[in-house]
Amino acid sequence: MFVFDRRVLACINIHSHHLQLYFGLLIFVGYIVVDTQMITEKAHHGDMDYVQHSFTFFTDFASLFVQILVLNMVSSSLKPLVSSLLPLMSLYLIQFRLILCSLGR
Repeated sequence: MFVFDRRVLACINIHSHHLQLYFGLLIFVGYIVVDTQMITEKAHHGDMDYVQHSFTFFTDFASLFVQILVLNMVSSSLKPLVSSLLPLMSLYLIQFRLILCSLGR
């Protein structure tokens, strides 16, 4: 039976954490692409609510900015702080996005 050394397991854990962060970055870029398409379709059909569209873009870019900040913090020496704040920041972003979506409907 093959037994992993603690250093190998730590390395795998760090790499999987980085993959999760980059996957989250990809998801937020996808939000921007999808919301841009939805806004252009709504504008094409006559929905010219500039305030709601700007809030949509604001939340998308704010989410992307926070994700980039988290990636930069992970690269630096603040890893314990990031691991404790990451679930809290993600929860706040999801709640903020849900509030703005409910205001738009």
